[in-house]
Amino acid sequence: MGKHRFFSVFMASLCRPIVRWLFVSVIFCTSALAHDVNPILYRDYDWNRPHIARAVGVFGETGMSPGVKLRWPLGMVVDGDGRRCLKGPMFHFDVTDADFYDRDDDVTLMFEVLGQTTSSLLVWYDRSVGRPEIIPVSGRHKGDKVGYTITLPKARFANRLSSGTDFAISVPDLHNFQAETQPSEMILCDIKLEWSSKRAKAAQEKRVGRLELRTEVDGQATAARMGIYDQHGRLVSPGQMALPVPGFHGPQQQILLSAHDKIWPGRGEYVFYSSGDYAVDLSAGTYQVVVAKGPDYRIVSEDIEVKVGQTTHRTIALEAFKPFDDGERWTVGETHIHMTRKNSDNDTIHNIIAAEGLNVANLLQMRNLTT
Repeated sequence: MGKHRFFSVFMASLCRPIVRWLFVSVIFCTSALAHDVNPILYRDYDWNRPHIARAVGVFGETGMSPGVKLRWPLGMVVDGDGRRCLKGPMFHFDVTDADFYDRDDDVTLMFEVLGQTTSSLLVWYDRSVGRPEIIPVSGRHKGDKVGYTITLPKARFANRLSSGTDFAISVPDLHNFQAETQPSEMILCDIKLEWSSKRAKAAQEKRVGRLELRTEVDGQATAARMGIYDQHGRLVSPGQMALPVPGFHGPQQQILLSAHDKIWPGRGEYVFYSSGDYAVDLSAGTYQVVVAKGPDYRIVSEDIEVKVGQTTHRTIALEAFKPFDDGERWTVGETHIHMTRKNSDNDTIHNIIAAEGLNVANLLQMRNLTT
C-alpha cells in the first residue's frame, strides 16, 4: 500500500499567505479560539431617503486574539433638528437596485451631519475596478450642521459590501480605537445621490455573445474558482450559473480576494465559483479567464474573444503540479471555516469546497445548529 499523505492546507492558528489565497473571504483567519458568535452583526433601520433601499447599522464584537475584545455600538434612529437621523459610528447603505445596480458610472454623494466636532469622516464604496476604497472626506460647517459632497468614480453598486450594501460612512477613529473603548459617533440626517450615465446601454445589449466554459480534471467536470475580467480588470456579472456562497448576511456570488493574495494572476480582485459547467452572456470583446482549484493544481489564465451573436465554448483542463504515484494522493483539509449552512445548501457548499481543492472541511458553529 502506498503512502497516504494528509496535507492540512489551513491551520486556524497559523494565518499563512497560502491560507489567505486559497479560500478568500469566506474564511476568517483568526486565532485558534473559534468565535462563539458572528463577529459582525447588522440591523436595518426604518430610514427612507431617495435612492436608498436600506440603511444598516453595524455592531462589532471580535475576539481576534485571546482575551482581546473590540466593540462598537450598533447605532440608533434619533430626532435631530425635527428630522429622523441616524446616530452611531458607522452606517452602510444599499442603493435601490432599480435606480442603480451593477454599473460603471461616477456618483455624487451628498450628506449632512449634525453637531459634528470634527469635519473629517470616511466614505468607502463598491467600485467597478479594484477593492472598495476608503476615502477621507471633509465637510463645510453651516451653523450646527456639516455638509459633505464627494464624487465616487466608477461606482458599481452591485451589493458587494457587508450585508449586501453599496457604500458606507464612518467616523475616522472607528478603525483604530483601542480594546474596551468606544469610538466617536455622528448624527447623520440626510443623504442624496446623483449620477449621469453616458453609457449606451441599449447598444451594448445588442452587441452580445455567449461564453460557455467547462472545467475538467482527468476528463471529468469539476468545480473551480473563476474570474472573467474585461480589459480594465472589471469582473463580469457572474449570472445565475455562479454558485451562491452562503454567508452570515445572505448568499454572495462575487467574493473579494484577500488583500494579501499575491498568487492570483487575474486583472481583478473579485472571483466567483462554478460547479464545472458555466455560461454567461457578455458584450463582444476579449476577456481574461482565470481558473483555479486549490494549491494542487496549476492556475490557468487565458484570453478568450467573445463575438457578436456567437457562442464561444472552451474546455479548461486543470493539471496537477505533480502526478501522483500509484497509491498516493493528497487529502486536503481545512479546520476553520465560517459559513452558514442549511440542508438545502449542502450541494452548493460541497461544490464550493471542491472548487478550492478541499476534501474535508469543518464549518464552525456560531450559536445555532445550522452551521
